[in-house]
Amino acid sequence: MAFLQLFSKSFKEKRILEKSKRSKQQRPLVLEHLEIRNLQAADLCTAFDGYSVASVCKPSVAANISTLHTSTNESLTASRSVSTQYGFGQAPANQGTQHRGFMIEPADFFNESSRIRALDELAGWKVNLVRWQINVKNNSDIGSSMLNTVQKIKEVASGFQEKGIQIILDFHPTKDGNIYSSLNRSESARRNLVNTWREVAKQLKDVPAVAGYDVLNEPQGLSIKQWNSLAESLVDAIRKEARRDQPVVIESLRGDPNLLDSLPRFPREKNVVYSFHMYSTERYTHQGIDGRSSGVMMDGSVEKAMVRDMNTVKNFQNTFRSQDRPRIFVGEFSVVRRSVSNRDLNGNGQLDDITDTDGTNKYLRTCMDYFQREGWDWTYHAYDEAPQWDLKLGDSADLELVKSRLDPTYIAFPVEGHIRIKTVSGLYFAAEGGGGREVVANRVSPGGWETFQVVALGRGKVALRAFNGNFLCAEGGGGGAVVANRSQAQAWETFEVTSLGGRKFALRTSQGHYLCALNGGGGAVVADRLRIGSWETFEWEIV
Repeated sequence: MAFLQLFSKSFKEKRILEKSKRSKQQRPLVLEHLEIRNLQAADLCTAFDGYSVASVCKPSVAANISTLHTSTNESLTASRSVSTQYGFGQAPANQGTQHRGFMIEPADFFNESSRIRALDELAGWKVNLVRWQINVKNNSDIGSSMLNTVQKIKEVASGFQEKGIQIILDFHPTKDGNIYSSLNRSESARRNLVNTWREVAKQLKDVPAVAGYDVLNEPQGLSIKQWNSLAESLVDAIRKEARRDQPVVIESLRGDPNLLDSLPRFPREKNVVYSFHMYSTERYTHQGIDGRSSGVMMDGSVEKAMVRDMNTVKNFQNTFRSQDRPRIFVGEFSVVRRSVSNRDLNGNGQLDDITDTDGTNKYLRTCMDYFQREGWDWTYHAYDEAPQWDLKLGDSADLELVKSRLDPTYIAFPVEGHIRIKTVSGLYFAAEGGGGREVVANRVSPGGWETFQVVALGRGKVALRAFNGNFLCAEGGGGGAVVANRSQAQAWETFEVTSLGGRKFALRTSQGHYLCALNGGGGAVVADRLRIGSWETFEWEIV
């Protein structure tokens, strides 16, 4: 939305804008004379389109702004991390991740004491979205089960609203029932589901905490033609009754990211959010479950499958015209807990052995950082469900990782563009001579030699190009000096990014060593540390 469409055109305002345009230093644009009404924070970022903004505002103005971004080049990235003012599915696709949370089991939320405990915990983790499973076994029970759930949700919804948590209803047929087969062979079953959802939407239209409807979990047993026809009928029925801001969530067949492209292209006015589930590959994410083998490690083939699947979703989203790009919702993702090692998951009297001590953390980190960069909303599978999926059991590293990504201030490491790297002491990395020599961390004021181009290599790995075009290199792949004198990015010039919350990160070499600014800055940069401490923790700034 253009600036002049949003703000009045007074002479004083025009002068302020022109002055900001002329300023090479991106001087703050003073807002105290601007009357801003009913604006989303993201609209504000778009409106200024490259101008620095300072919060020198009258209270009446400031009340309409959730976040003011003080760096032109960071405005889009930062807008992806602010606490949202949008309802679920309502933000433009380019506004970044707005909602993050968990799938939940109803049993935790019908009992008052367990509900209070759970809501307090989720709110403390900064969750703002839950995907509420409506588990139904048989086709004959669809109407009664869903409408009974509706009544219970009406009773408890205010507690969610008070905590700022929105609810997506998820129609979740159980594996041992006949719903999918009934939908496949029976027109009356499909019609019953459509009519039931229409009644659900009618009854929940005035419940603010209910944010949308995930109409069928992992559709299966249906042909593409059958599912597309049913999906269109469900969207039309719900749109007749639901609030305008309650989207319909349509999943790909089986939740498969590679089948999103087979879904209908719904027009924007239908308010449809497209959804998939991220389990790449199940031999890794579901090891030890339902008779699958255990002990599968996070290796290159798993990483390759993950990135391929997420790239497929990104490409699907980009097939829409820019103004019609839909929002994407990752309704489920996770990996079996390594906390269930030495438990008998299969009931066969044998202890399962899940030995991948770092892989689950890497899997989750790769997923969530990709979601963040692309602006996809997500719910983790699951909160207080079966022990093999429960983050609170066992190793706390994965729980802390997910909590860090639930924080709306978290921003994923950039995968393109130029950055500066600041140490814990506030000094900047520099490639001496602009490249061709050693890398140090002793600069107070950044310039060209302190600027690095990020070159994405996939799977969480990057190369960093110095001012003269040479790449940073950890000599020997790690264990010694860091220089900036290589013309090509190969193994020694490849670094794995470990995000540490906000803009903080660490860089790991191909041999597993971390980059370190000796003494926290003021001298050389080396690559000989095996653990991350303050000297190995850096902060990036977009240039």
